[in-house]
Amino acid sequence: MHFTVPANPNEGLLVPPFGELLPTAIANRTRLDETDAAIGGVPLARLRDGLRRRVLALAGCDPDDDRPLIVSGHQPGLDHPGILFKRAVLEQLAPAAVCVNVVVDSDTAELLTARVPARRGDHVSVEEIPLARTERRVVLARAPRPDRRAFEDALSRARRAAATLGSDEVLEALDRFVAIHREEYPRHDSLAALIAAYRARYFPTPHVRDVFLTSLCETDEFRTVAAALIEETEGVLAAHNAALARYRRERRIRTTINPFPDLRRDGTAVEAPLWHIGDDGRRSPLFIELADGRTALRAYRTPLGAFTTRPELDALLADVPLRPKAATLTMFLRLCLGDLFIHGVSGGNYDRITDAIIRDRFGIEPPAYAVASLSLRLPLVFDDDLDRRVRRLADRARRMTWNPDEFVAPLNELRREKARILAGAGEHLTRPEHERIESVRRRLLARIAGPRQANDAELAAARAALAAQRRLGARDFPYFLYPLPVLQAAMHAPETTHTG
Repeated sequence: MHFTVPANPNEGLLVPPFGELLPTAIANRTRLDETDAAIGGVPLARLRDGLRRRVLALAGCDPDDDRPLIVSGHQPGLDHPGILFKRAVLEQLAPAAVCVNVVVDSDTAELLTARVPARRGDHVSVEEIPLARTERRVVLARAPRPDRRAFEDALSRARRAAATLGSDEVLEALDRFVAIHREEYPRHDSLAALIAAYRARYFPTPHVRDVFLTSLCETDEFRTVAAALIEETEGVLAAHNAALARYRRERRIRTTINPFPDLRRDGTAVEAPLWHIGDDGRRSPLFIELADGRTALRAYRTPLGAFTTRPELDALLADVPLRPKAATLTMFLRLCLGDLFIHGVSGGNYDRITDAIIRDRFGIEPPAYAVASLSLRLPLVFDDDLDRRVRRLADRARRMTWNPDEFVAPLNELRREKARILAGAGEHLTRPEHERIESVRRRLLARIAGPRQANDAELAAARAALAAQRRLGARDFPYFLYPLPVLQAAMHAPETTHTG
């Protein structure tokens, strides 16, 4: 199945339907806990039990809580409502399941922006307002919080843009975010923690526990997975790149950087599907190379150490901070942690690649996952008949151009002349008949010049209004432009959500 973003305003996507999420999680858990598959020589069931207990402790839950564990995740950002929808689904599953959101703080964001629409007369533009800048390749977990004055100046700019929309609701929502910012800013040192705190206060989901990826990567279970990927680098590279090639071929993607790049060879070294995090917080690709009978690790060009035996590798990884790349991350969360993972649309499509890697490397059928997203419009006034009006005016413009006789009186002499030519013609018009009809058409156009101009002007205005409305109706504005009641109303009833 190929997933697509909900096309209609205020429409959701949830696959499978809400009532099937919990049974799917239970079925996944039973199958994964009973498999004899292993990673790095450790049975998968043992890895899952150990990681589950660690995560429950990190989430402040009883480590012996036996409810299904349902997981989602996203990099910390000023999310649009479609991303918040995943949290809303988790919150509503929470009475029957332990629900965890993994904050992917290993991502980088050199420029954190907010898209804010602004109206100038009849024209609508979307401003990209920079809220925070980080140094190149520094992960969000290690990026400091933004300069307070610059951040608040950017929020003021966002408010000036939003004020042009004429909506008190939007301004009140933004003012609420500013108030939250003033309370939360002094409490957090890193950009990742600060952004996660903003979201937690603005859109509360009290039963969804945030766990930062950095914490997961400091567990023995993650180091076991990382060690297995390092020891089996050649096979992992082959499976990873083959799955990517198949995905691109099926979707006719010609570039080799989408949906993410192949693992590379650098001379005799092979890239692993892992990032190394340097002392300065910058991430670099991890390469593995056999040299002088030992296996060496390096962060691109920087040596990290070498090993010969598995105990030596384990000791090395205790001091080498590694983080998973895209496919490795969801493989780790789906196989080793959760009983069900909830993706967004892009992740749901890309994880066909992960499915292929799981089948290739572990010989098991991958666990099923869910996909959730939402398209929500800002609380503004929209004319839902505008698109039909544009089509109607455009059709009228075409007919006025090619069949102007429809727009004069039935007894008009030119209209009657065209009717006589057609009545006397055979099955196919002769060239002289074509020329006579074209002559009639040109004379009729002159007769209806005024109505044509009026229709063209009305069509141009309607098209401009529709373009402006579509900009205002985009789904990717930050959550802080939406009043909390609007968000809650759109996300509260998953049983009414469309599936696809």
